[in-house]
Amino acid sequence: MRPYPDEILRSMRDTLDQSIIPNLRDQWAVYAAKVMDKMMEHLEIRWRREAPLLAEDTEDLLGVLSGLRDALGGPALAGHDGLAGLRGRVDAGVAEAVDRPADPTSIVSLTEHNEALRRLVVDAIEAMDAAAAAEPGLGEVLAAPREDIRCYLRRELDRDVELARPTFMSFAPPKPKKAGAKG
Repeated sequence: MRPYPDEILRSMRDTLDQSIIPNLRDQWAVYAAKVMDKMMEHLEIRWRREAPLLAEDTEDLLGVLSGLRDALGGPALAGHDGLAGLRGRVDAGVAEAVDRPADPTSIVSLTEHNEALRRLVVDAIEAMDAAAAAEPGLGEVLAAPREDIRCYLRRELDRDVELARPTFMSFAPPKPKKAGAKG
């Protein structure tokens, strides 16, 4: 239905910027209105980009976790008891994600699906760190799966940055200056 949410937000921002902010006399009110403008800009960007980025990130996660599952089941890591539990969790998590995909029309469903896979990445990092600490030399064998995870985390951050607009603003009113204070 038209107008789309991003169009409504853009209209609200234009009204704020062109009609409201120029007519505010109080500096704190101007500051707070500019923060609201940044927040609406953030919502506008998220409305357009969040679902596609979540879908892309989830697909990326499934690839990384499938590669991790293969590495954990391979001959170099198959005999390490400290990683057996991780193998089972990754197998189950990937199978669950594939068998029950998220509802592509629901940001909540996409986010929950993605977060479940991200938890597996955290579990994998922790389990690999613990196994490498317990078994000297295992760190070298785990280098490739760890690098795959590091590369994924970089891609994830790049996607997250697309949704973020820094405000560099505080949400608290300015503190009154003390008598005789400088600056």
